[in-house]
Amino acid sequence: MSYPYFFISPDDIDGQTIVLSGEEFDHLVKVLRAGPESKVSLSDNFSFRYEAKILDIKKEHATLSITGKRRIEKKIPDITLFQCILKKAAMEVLIQKACEIGADAVIPVISNRIVPDPKKAEAKISRWQKIARQACMQSKRDFITPVSGPVMIEDVYPSGYSRFYMPYEGSSTGLFLDFNKKPESIALITGPEGGFEKREADMLRDKGACMVSLGNNILRAETASIYMLSVINYFFKDENG
Repeated sequence: MSYPYFFISPDDIDGQTIVLSGEEFDHLVKVLRAGPESKVSLSDNFSFRYEAKILDIKKEHATLSITGKRRIEKKIPDITLFQCILKKAAMEVLIQKACEIGADAVIPVISNRIVPDPKKAEAKISRWQKIARQACMQSKRDFITPVSGPVMIEDVYPSGYSRFYMPYEGSSTGLFLDFNKKPESIALITGPEGGFEKREADMLRDKGACMVSLGNNILRAETASIYMLSVINYFFKDENG
């Protein structure tokens, strides 16, 4: 049976009890109408995942009793999505789906052809982080996928990852995955609605990015990201959740 699932801080745990407050408390009590003895699953986003039941409900918090726990740890490969910033709706849907599929980090990228005003990107970070948290909660992931502040495309360094893929229209190389050995880390970058400028693609290739083709069809930026994340997660990480 599936129970309500939330992320908490290790500071919310005191011995065999957990105090749930804030938005999580509101959702549990006011939206889900949970009461005493209701069962809840929780992750501390650090070391453990807990099973608990509600002991008591106050005006602004609930006290839960821990009935079980298991250790959690991040698995390899670590998957990072560098996403050139898209229009509002597309970017929000992409972040949601990337977290559900298995991205371990999302890094918005400012490239030359992005449509949104890059100066407004910082104001959107908290919104993107909330979407990521909710998506990880909905899909019951062990850890929250962080969404960082935006970086300039010139500051993306493919050499920092075991493998770094870049879907690019000018490439004839298919996506190759070596199933005999799991890489420690995989990153991918997809362009904005307007695509990469040639100089940007050349720069990333020279830094170590592997240009790949996703076939004859021209995909939307968000579709390309979802497609690649799905393939990578299926072959390397699906069993990890």
